[in-house]
Amino acid sequence: MQNAFYPLYQPIVDLESGKVVGCEVLARFRDSNGDLPNGFKVSINLFPSDIAQSRLQNADSTLNLAASRFHIVLEVTESEELDTRAAKECIDWLCEQGFELAIDDFGTGYSNLSKVRDLGAGILKIDQAFIFDIETGGLGATLVPLMIQIANELGMRVVAEGVETTAQASVVRSMGIKRAQGWAFGKPMPAKALQNLFHSTNQPAP
Repeated sequence: MQNAFYPLYQPIVDLESGKVVGCEVLARFRDSNGDLPNGFKVSINLFPSDIAQSRLQNADSTLNLAASRFHIVLEVTESEELDTRAAKECIDWLCEQGFELAIDDFGTGYSNLSKVRDLGAGILKIDQAFIFDIETGGLGATLVPLMIQIANELGMRVVAEGVETTAQASVVRSMGIKRAQGWAFGKPMPAKALQNLFHSTNQPAP
């Protein structure tokens, strides 16, 4: 595990409680502090080619070691590369290993809804481009509810990315999105800062 992950994390929060419930690793992950709870959700980005060419099945035990403590979510952007049989077999293998799959940057790329369904991903992450002007009635105000409806029909949970203001957070929450990440809740930070933020948001109410 030494030097396996670079310790920068962005918190993912529950919009109802304000608690930090997970994080996205924006570079590499290294758990050197050991003070985040077992089962904490950690999201890691993958390239579609990593899946399409089955590179993960030949990887070392780094992910499995991380998964021994945390709930690992593997994020992948929609791509034609995921349409192959090899990609499907790799995704099935990842699910068998206990990893969860998330579709990242939804709405900006391929957006083949039948393929999104067939991938078996459990999380749909709405790209920040649709959140940018959502509180002023921009394009996202029309499209995000449709994305939420699609996710609901596919049985997927939704995370809003790029939430930078309390106004944006309020709007996406009113639309029914339960989890979000962005500068409104914290910029990418070292593990120690994430640990402190986690404990501050998970203090019992007085």
